[in-house]
Amino acid sequence: MVFAKVERNQGADHVTGTSPPAGHSLLDASRIRWSVDRAVGVLVLLLGLGTLTPAGSLAQGSSYVPNLDPAYADIDALFASGLVEAPSMAQRPYSRMAFARLTAQARARLPDSDEVRARFREALDRLEARFARELSLLCPAVGPACGGAEASVALRSVEIDLASAASPLRAIRTSYDDVFKPGDNLIEGDINPLLQRNQGRVLADGQTAAAEATADVQLSSRVAVQVRPRVWYSRATGVGNADGATLLDAYVRAVFGSVALEVGRNHVATGHGRLAGPMLSHNARGLDMIRLANERPWRFPWFLGALGAFTGSAWVGDLGGNRRMPHGKLIVFEGTLRPSRSVELGVSLLNNQGGDGAPPATFSQRLLDIFLIKPLGAEISDKVIMGDLRITMPGAGLEVYLEGLSTDLDRTVFAHSESFWADAAWTLGIKAVGRGVEGRVDLWIEGHFAGMRANTHHQLRDGLTVDRRVLGYPLGPLATSLQLGLDWRGPSDAVSFAGAWEGYSGDDWTFPIDGRPWERAADNPDEVRLRAMVDWTHERLGSRLRTSLRLGYEYVDHFNFTDENRSNYLAQLRVAWLPN
Repeated sequence: MVFAKVERNQGADHVTGTSPPAGHSLLDASRIRWSVDRAVGVLVLLLGLGTLTPAGSLAQGSSYVPNLDPAYADIDALFASGLVEAPSMAQRPYSRMAFARLTAQARARLPDSDEVRARFREALDRLEARFARELSLLCPAVGPACGGAEASVALRSVEIDLASAASPLRAIRTSYDDVFKPGDNLIEGDINPLLQRNQGRVLADGQTAAAEATADVQLSSRVAVQVRPRVWYSRATGVGNADGATLLDAYVRAVFGSVALEVGRNHVATGHGRLAGPMLSHNARGLDMIRLANERPWRFPWFLGALGAFTGSAWVGDLGGNRRMPHGKLIVFEGTLRPSRSVELGVSLLNNQGGDGAPPATFSQRLLDIFLIKPLGAEISDKVIMGDLRITMPGAGLEVYLEGLSTDLDRTVFAHSESFWADAAWTLGIKAVGRGVEGRVDLWIEGHFAGMRANTHHQLRDGLTVDRRVLGYPLGPLATSLQLGLDWRGPSDAVSFAGAWEGYSGDDWTFPIDGRPWERAADNPDEVRLRAMVDWTHERLGSRLRTSLRLGYEYVDHFNFTDENRSNYLAQLRVAWLPN
């Protein structure tokens, strides 16, 4: 992807930690090794137990439905109505075969009476038309695939994107002095709510014309490939013209039984919010990764079955070269349990380490670090943990979700209040689904908070960003947001209205030393953004055209923490041809 040139700091800190510090013995090291062996053994045992659950005779591999596709809004509506039991509402994307299984499940549960409102029946009709080919491969009993797909090539979409905007970028500031490098910014990222939050697509502060396409290749009944190229040309205000090309997605995916393996670039999101969660959101582009996930939920045998259906994944991703420490790595483990229809519990662990100029370490140290064990005193990574809870009440049409993230897990281990404040990021949301006689209206409200250290790290000085976009919720550190909106879905049209208040703290803080609390060093003006967005999409059932229009206006008080106030706007038209 083509971006503005970024100067890289080659003088990054190095922390070796290659020899045991005073007070450590060989016995300590052996205990650490035994702990890792035990953790690996437990993980392998659980994975093995999960695969003992019958999963069907044939595995049917298929590509993913890209995140932000309108099909997710339809499956969410069916879930809220009680017609679908999704494996996980937090971990996405879903494969095309997963969509087919959920669609067949909803059809089987649909009552013969008219008690299901029009909006949910229309959602099911759209999904059946969209995934007709995959539905034909399912057995009469919903679940495994009965037949294998033949080799084929399918052009899924071709899209033209035209945008005009007046909305400049602003660099994220961390607002605190770090004890290792006082005054140095500890994250390499930009904020621009109108032009970001779109999986890394580049929109200029000016005019942008872009085109993208999605193509699937079915190599065999088990193996599928997806490619999504995008090209763009822009006339940027005050910068000059720019163009670029990238691959939004490009991966090979194979399914064996209930396990899927993918290699390549893909966009993975975790969380229940409008933009997913505080760890992995829809703000940044996908990563080049190797990922292992279960294609269908597992249910553990014996008494462990009370834990409910399990959905999980493990992957390693590369953060790219557009950063001060190029090609850092993310190692992520995600797990979701659904003990009942109404409750979903999730835990995600993220380990950010490596990259040119990052603290060096041996392979064994990195392995220890992945399992949350600080390897003999060495600080070589940023460890992040996220927990999420979603409670659904289909009878009342209500959904409530809470997500919390804390960083520097090896340092605090939740022993201090700063784990829940300075190191944390939170999302709380409430959604009322299916309002109105025909169930066409959804109402929602979300609150977000990010502490002063969220998404940052004193050694991995780019922070949790890729191509200068925050991987998690895009506020960055020291920010608060309140958003609310209304979604209306008709037979052929969908309209969304959203409003937002976002506050970005301009205060300076002093890093705590020796257990002392954080101290406010300066009370500076805050940046405040008020934003209104309208989205309209038109797509008739059976049509091969989809048209979308987005209009946004934003007023910014104390832009970039100065005395400047400004108004921003965005107008964007997208026309997609959907041949398959």
